[in-house]
Parts: sequence; structure tokens; C-alpha cells
Amino acid sequence: MIHTYTWQLNLDGYDPGDVIAYLDSMGAGIMARTSFMRGISHQKVNETFLDVSIRVYGKDRWGCQAHAKMIAAKLFEVGMLRPIPKVHTQTVTEPNRWALKDGEGRTPRPRPPRVNPLPQ
Repeated sequence: MIHTYTWQLNLDGYDPGDVIAYLDSMGAGIMARTSFMRGISHQKVNETFLDVSIRVYGKDRWGCQAHAKMIAAKLFEVGMLRPIPKVHTQTVTEPNRWALKDGEGRTPRPRPPRVNPLPQ
């Protein structure tokens, strides 16, 4: 299961270029050490706000949540991002095979014929 967690950072008084460079370097370092962080992206909303998204893998939604909390602590609570106000804005669950229907990309699995357990 893959979840995408998004936070909004208030960059009032900070240089966005420095923050983005820091996020890219820290994200690359975390991805090199862990197998459950699948990516980091950022999008500038306006001059003072920046949306930061991380993709996290886990066996279930609670595993994803635990990994995301750990990564967020490493990413946001260490170094230059610690004093920046942050707000968690959304969590998106990517569809997996269990949630898809046949026309949406799920591979149909043919069932074997039923065998009568009693001899005739």
C-alpha cells in the first residue's frame, strides 16, 4: 500500500530556494537509507507557502502512517526546517489491485472448475 502525505510549510521570512534544496538533499538521503520512502516532491503555492509531499510504502495503512511519522520527524524536526510552521493538509491512498475493477487495470483471475467431492 502506498500513501502520499502532504504538508504545507509557511516560508514567511525564509528563502524558498534554500528550503527546496534542503528538502531535496534530505529526501535523497532518507530514500538511500530506507526502502519505504518512495519519493518526495514540492510545489510552490505562492510566495509564502510550499506544499511538500512524500510517498510512503507500508504493508497496511498503519504501517504507512508509522513510516510517514518517522520520516516527517527526520525531515521537518531536524536542521533548518524545525522553526518553520507546518500543517498536515492531506493523505491520499493510491489504488492497489484490491480496489480496482476489471476495466481499471485489475487482472482477471480465472477460477479452476469445481470438482465434485463425492463420487457418483
